[in-house]
Amino acid sequence: MEYKDRVIINLPSKHLEASARFATGLNLTPMKQTAGFGAMFQHGDRVMIFFHDHKTFGGWLPADRKIADATASTQTIVSLTAPTREKVDEMIEGAITAGAKHGPKMVPNEAEYGMYSRSVEDPDGHVFEVFFNEQCSQS
Repeated sequence: MEYKDRVIINLPSKHLEASARFATGLNLTPMKQTAGFGAMFQHGDRVMIFFHDHKTFGGWLPADRKIADATASTQTIVSLTAPTREKVDEMIEGAITAGAKHGPKMVPNEAEYGMYSRSVEDPDGHVFEVFFNEQCSQS
């Protein structure tokens, strides 16, 4: 696999097995595992999401920083696209079935923006949005 022109998102995980169940439920594609410290997944052709145990993730941080508790504060929202409204629902329901919690409403007036959006919180509290944008799907 070539890593050229990829977006890689690294997230800390307290429970890699729970993160892997969540990602699989969200319909992310599992990637070949190369070590026991992480769980790797792909969304589409260019986005990869890596969940890492706290020891590994913490080793990459500046010495004066610690891993944030995503259930208490949010630094980022991972937004993923889907090709249809039905696929949004399928991904969200799969994540819920795999242990995620329903997340906040991301787009207050979906009709105005031509969007259909839903979100979930993964087992660590990271917010994932899945959306379909009618305007972007028209070519």
